[in-house]
Amino acid sequence: MSKRLSSVISKAYLLMRHLLKSVISKNSTISSCAKQIDYDIKHGVTIEEVLAVMQRIRYDKSFSEVRGNPETVQRLDDLERQISAPKKVASW
Repeated sequence: MSKRLSSVISKAYLLMRHLLKSVISKNSTISSCAKQIDYDIKHGVTIEEVLAVMQRIRYDKSFSEVRGNPETVQRLDDLERQISAPKKVASW
């Protein structure tokens, strides 16, 4: 496996872990997860990859148990909205 492919897989795994942790955990806030995802984006994950992982959580059979909780789906919606929202840029 190439070093580049290994890096992409590692980033995708970390992203999936952050998303699932925030969606499932009632102790983790949406904003703290969004900050972690922003950090991941600054270090090489693309917004398209983030949205693809969210789509996978929504529709893939392997996540059906996660989607069984309505609160989980609501948290995923909230997180997706926060990540997709335009970022405020500080002006001098």
